[in-house]
Amino acid sequence: MSQFNIDKGIKSSENVKGQSWRSINILKWPSWERWAAVLAGLLVWTACARLGLVASPYIFGLKFMNLLIIGDPVYNLTLLQIMGTSLETLLIGAGLAFALAVSSGILLGYFRSLNRFADVFISICRPIPPLAWIPVGYVLFAQLPQPTFWVQIMVVFMGAFFPCFNATVHTVQSTDPIIIEAAQTLGARRQRQILAQVILPSAVPGIISGVRSGLGVGWMCIIGAEFVGARMGIGAYIWSLYQLGGRMSEIMIAILSVGLIGYLMNEIVILLGRRIARWYSW
Repeated sequence: MSQFNIDKGIKSSENVKGQSWRSINILKWPSWERWAAVLAGLLVWTACARLGLVASPYIFGLKFMNLLIIGDPVYNLTLLQIMGTSLETLLIGAGLAFALAVSSGILLGYFRSLNRFADVFISICRPIPPLAWIPVGYVLFAQLPQPTFWVQIMVVFMGAFFPCFNATVHTVQSTDPIIIEAAQTLGARRQRQILAQVILPSAVPGIISGVRSGLGVGWMCIIGAEFVGARMGIGAYIWSLYQLGGRMSEIMIAILSVGLIGYLMNEIVILLGRRIARWYSW
């Protein structure tokens, strides 16, 4: 066996080992900067508690565990049960939004003339705040059972759609033309082949980033929508706490829980992105 074949075999085995190691190392331990940020936040919090501005982290933690395990005496529900209502609405509305945003984004990103035709409608609807659709939703769904639920679905849909749609269109249009030319050189003659085997795989990281953004916006929208007319959900819970006399500790626990859930959803999408698009630097 020649030296060239030996070197080639060694490099290929090293590549296989590297790929297998990367596939195993999908879950990354948080960097020291994140641990330092958490520690700094706790130190500032403790200092504010000593000044009497807020409750101490210990008292705050006890109340959080009480809401998590025993529940709120007014609602007779735990914090997870209250949060579950909001998450259910979010997943339904955002799921519908992503299905339409990805499919239409690929279509309009690939066919430039179709994109120019639809751009005027998209440019008008995109700046409208999702919460502005609440009155429209109540008019449209007034005859349906549980109109508030469908209004919330609509608000989440409008909030999650455009970030994912814009990211999909942009990443499809930004496909490297050198890759397309290489595929044509290797025998890809049909547009369907180029779209399915070249453009879509290269667009996956951008689509996942759009899903991350849309999920975050949709989560904010459902919290805001629950302030208007909703009886369940974490947004309605925060508003009812204010109306019951401003239970500040419980309000802050609910608000921080919203942020924690948003952070966890973002990390889950990144984790899925590492599994789907392993070649991309997440």
